[in-house]
Amino acid sequence: MGIIFFVTSIVIGFTAISSIIGYVNNPDVATPHLFTVIVSFISLIVKIVLFRYYLMISKKYKSPTLKADSKNHLLDAWATLFSLIGLTLAQFNLIIFDYIASLIIGVFIIRLSIQILLESVSFLTDQAPSEDEINSIFEVILSIDGVLQVDDLKVRKHMTQRYVDVEIGVKSNLTLEVAHKIAENVHHQVETEFPDVIHCMVHVNPHKSISA
Repeated sequence: MGIIFFVTSIVIGFTAISSIIGYVNNPDVATPHLFTVIVSFISLIVKIVLFRYYLMISKKYKSPTLKADSKNHLLDAWATLFSLIGLTLAQFNLIIFDYIASLIIGVFIIRLSIQILLESVSFLTDQAPSEDEINSIFEVILSIDGVLQVDDLKVRKHMTQRYVDVEIGVKSNLTLEVAHKIAENVHHQVETEFPDVIHCMVHVNPHKSISA
């Protein structure tokens, strides 16, 4: 979708520039009908409603596809707004503003396409989340009873969700049953506190400096 938007923006921008040059050379252009203004206004209302609906659904199901679709409708709303402004001004024989509106729309589309492409790349490459997210998980793990230190913590994105791999230090004289219970508590606590975490893998290390 990002690639399609990018190509579309190039085409729209090229067409708008060509139209502006053509208008400067030959300003005798027919004025758009008033009916187009009315249709653009109705279309603007519909696009705003669709944007709000898809945005709400994308947040509910945490779907990047629906989020991209909501951005598509937002882009359509902006495009329709600029079209409406251009068509309205064209009613007063200011035709060139219609072409300028097209050029502005092209800029908005190319900006949106770059945002979508960058977000898609982050999904495909399983990038690490922000430092704030990692620190929040770190603090939750360290607050669990029995965890003396966090030896290693790795968090990676998987689409809109997360995988967590952690190594914790516990007292070296604990029984296997107790050490396992601490690891189990870490596993469940992380997945409970952070619903985006698909799975938390816990490895237990003996903390020999504190054995009493």
